[in-house]
Amino acid sequence: MFKNWFLLAFLMAILLSCQPQQKHEDVVQYENVNRYFVQLDESPLRTAPSLKGNIVTKLKAGSSVYHLGEVGREMTVMILDSLQICEPWLRVKTEKGAEGWIYGARLDHSKEEQLYSEVRLTALLGRDLKDSLDVFKEKSQWISTPEAFENFYHRAQTLQDDLNRRLEQVSFELTGTQGIPDLFWLKDVVPGFVPQLVAEGTVYHLFLDFRWWLVLSDKTTDDRDDGFVSICIKVFPSDSIEYFFPGWTIQTWDYGGHSLLGRGIHYNILKQLESYGKKSNLFERDLSIFKQKIIDDITLAEVSYWEGQDKIMAELDSIISMDPGFFTEEDLVGLKVRNNQFSAPEKFGILINQRSGE
Repeated sequence: MFKNWFLLAFLMAILLSCQPQQKHEDVVQYENVNRYFVQLDESPLRTAPSLKGNIVTKLKAGSSVYHLGEVGREMTVMILDSLQICEPWLRVKTEKGAEGWIYGARLDHSKEEQLYSEVRLTALLGRDLKDSLDVFKEKSQWISTPEAFENFYHRAQTLQDDLNRRLEQVSFELTGTQGIPDLFWLKDVVPGFVPQLVAEGTVYHLFLDFRWWLVLSDKTTDDRDDGFVSICIKVFPSDSIEYFFPGWTIQTWDYGGHSLLGRGIHYNILKQLESYGKKSNLFERDLSIFKQKIIDDITLAEVSYWEGQDKIMAELDSIISMDPGFFTEEDLVGLKVRNNQFSAPEKFGILINQRSGE
């Protein structure tokens, strides 16, 4: 009897191993299960989350489907009604019991826009990165002190780097014959950041939105974090949104521009950094980075300048006259050497007065 039982178990194992296994490498599990209505007639239901999947059936406009909690790992770009669309694939079940994958643009999700945005975001970012973003959103609700704000801000910068690496990748993957698709819906689902197209309109990039951060800092116990965000807005005054080029630079093409030394911007921000540093030890790393970027903008040989000699030297004199305790000895040496060079810019190969085209 023992031998018969062993033989039966062996045969069952063989039978089970022969059963077809569902592949999950192209699928992201999703928690919410929702009902959607098909909005385009003859919408194909496919066996896989791509145009390569075989057609199971075609659905009529107005018929309903239930999302089964899976999303394709990749967005697909299509042309529908002469418009370039970029949407995910959802695994659904029809009222008659047929199961398969349907392209998101073929569904009316106007009544479930918030939930559908989460589905779309999962497909774009992947499950792990989407989970990190969800944690970020949740933690933003519980920031109550400037110290917690500082820690949260630094975590946001790490998340920003991860998101932008992913966006750079998908920007190239999704760009087709009609160019890069519209992903500006990200501004509604990624709080604290603003999407913009960079690199001559070929890559999406998320920049910090300091308007959102100022609202968040206003909820904490004192104003030390408000002061920091105010400095950030001073550094990035254009709509209070971070960018590659700070307020002391005038951008003249996609990858460069000229320094605005001579307009008082460098001096005013340095004074604000100095004042904040005397009142608080928060954000030391961030303020040090701002300070170094300003000094580099003044002292580096490759920098060119928008204003003329007199305005440049007047502002640089004011900067050198600031509290010497604010600068390192190396900073002061560099600033003084550069000031001497500005007295004879042609001799030292310094390009000034670029606003006049010289």
